[in-house]
Amino acid sequence: MPAITERQAKTQYGLMPSGHVIGWSLKCASTLIVKSARIIRRLGIYEAREAADEGKDVLLVVRHPLDRLVSNYVFWRTTNAAAVHGLFYNHPENGPQIVLPDDKKLISIEEWYEFQERKYNAHWADQAEYHSDAKGLVPNVLYPWEVLGTLQTIPVNASPREGTWEDYFTPEFREKMEERYADDLALYERALSEWSGDRPKYF
Repeated sequence: MPAITERQAKTQYGLMPSGHVIGWSLKCASTLIVKSARIIRRLGIYEAREAADEGKDVLLVVRHPLDRLVSNYVFWRTTNAAAVHGLFYNHPENGPQIVLPDDKKLISIEEWYEFQERKYNAHWADQAEYHSDAKGLVPNVLYPWEVLGTLQTIPVNASPREGTWEDYFTPEFREKMEERYADDLALYERALSEWSGDRPKYF
């Protein structure tokens, strides 16, 4: 998948039937969220900010950043390996090469992280940065990843990964990633602390 600019990417908001707005991040169950929210029309971040300034709620489901990192890593080397395969081999300046699952060498999660740091893409752009403008964070109602269980019991896109996301990290790499994604981690922990455990009222 080619890299896209930040201006192009920040269009992941939608107007809900309630008149409120929902934002989503790729690799954060965006398919399920859009389906559940019954989006009337797509919006950009500037329209979402206008809605917030008018007193409308802007919702966002936040995923633990290390869980999301693993989701990207597994997705791009399995389900969508063909797309990123060409991206690596056609642009060797991007760093270590990723290969298809039937080849002998597979990129490590550490190598994947190094690659994604060099190429902007909405699939792995930081959630906190992605949903912020000059005034700060646009969404004012946060839900943690765990809220998805109240929307639908079976995920739209089941993950092909094995085990839990924690299994993919050495203690050293996990510490490094928690520091790197400190803003997203704080956003997730805030969402977790603010959620009552109930289904979101606007869905």
